[in-house]
Amino acid sequence: MKKDSIKSLLAATQVEMAMLLGVSRGQYSMFESGKRDLPVAAKQVLAEMLAHRSAQMSQTKKPTKAEVSQQRSKRREQLKRLQSENNFQLQVIDRKIAAAFQKQQESANRKVLVDFMNSTAQKGAEDGKAWLIKGQSFKNRYRDADDELLALEVRREVLEFEREVLGRKLGEG
Repeated sequence: MKKDSIKSLLAATQVEMAMLLGVSRGQYSMFESGKRDLPVAAKQVLAEMLAHRSAQMSQTKKPTKAEVSQQRSKRREQLKRLQSENNFQLQVIDRKIAAAFQKQQESANRKVLVDFMNSTAQKGAEDGKAWLIKGQSFKNRYRDADDELLALEVRREVLEFEREVLGRKLGEG
């Protein structure tokens, strides 16, 4: 039997196989690559493991039509739950986008106001009102609102793509 098929049949890492067979990982690695043979005791354990796996595979029966139908029904219900959750997440993200857009607009309006106050203030003597508005760190707020809005728009696109995939999956079943 090929070593690749042993690996796929038993689904164990080199470290796990080495421990199970009572050899070092390096020794098992060399066995996998065909550079070295395993000790007789390790071969015996490997043969027993493979025989056990083979027996399990032969006992696995083909599912009946009713079982296949039940599996399809479960899958369909799971897809519907995922679709429902996706729709909910889209509604939530739409509300967050609206709030972030509002925040962005407020920041832009604040910037216009500060620019106006700065243009009308005397050189060297800053008006207290302009200073108060500037003190609200509108620049950071504006950047934060832009970043937040962009992240939300990307998240919405991902949810839209997920909606399409779920729709296709539901159409298949």
